Amino acid sequence: MINSKKEPLIFIDMIESIDLTKLRNSEYVQFTSDVLKIVTLNDPTLLQVNEKFDAMSAIKTELEALYKKSTENPITAEIEDLDKRRDNAVSGILGVINSYGFHYDGAISGQAKVVQNYLKLYTDNIAQENYNAETATINNLVSDFENKPELLAALTALHLIEWKDELKDANNKFNDRYIARTQDLATATPDNLKSKRLVANTAYYELRDRIDAFAVINPSALYTKTINEIDALITQYNSLLAGRVTKTPPPLN
Repeated sequence: MINSKKEPLIFIDMIESIDLTKLRNSEYVQFTSDVLKIVTLNDPTLLQVNEKFDAMSAIKTELEALYKKSTENPITAEIEDLDKRRDNAVSGILGVINSYGFHYDGAISGQAKVVQNYLKLYTDNIAQENYNAETATINNLVSDFENKPELLAALTALHLIEWKDELKDANNKFNDRYIARTQDLATATPDNLKSKRLVANTAYYELRDRIDAFAVINPSALYTKTINEIDALITQYNSLLAGRVTKTPPPLN
């Protein structure tokens, strides 16, 4: 007699994807630490990933040392101060524009609306962009403020020319010091964060793939738990990255 009974199907979830290249250095170091912590709590030996776990742990230690060296660079404090200065300028400009949007004089509130509508083309919070993206965004803003007649007229009417100049100066000085630190770090650390991140990427993918492979070969609650916990972590970081998506503003004319 033919046994028609079928074994139940077992569905194995794979670890979610994440674009590691988009993580800032601080986030990248933290992400590798978080992944290793999850694997540690679930026991690398039971997961049969000791070799890949040890390889990723080693490169994580090197990454942390390089990152610490980069943050201790004397120019870093200048960069942080200049970043705060340009963030304050952005906040100041937005605050003035929003206030004038309620002005009793229709001509003034109308000028505020011109700038408000233009700024809608950008991300909701420029100050939350990464350093390079914020620099580029502010460069675009200042260029349009100075070269598009309707925006220049609006800024003049709203008494924001000095604010615009402050934003431009802070952003230019920030970029100068950022480049200076980059050059300094390149000289001081030939084995830099960028190259180490490439090695760390490979270590992470090999650890991830090993966990996925054993989850398929020998499915168990331990692998399901580990994969779910890493997925939850990746979801948090992917949400962080998604919040940084910026728009490229089309020309006004």
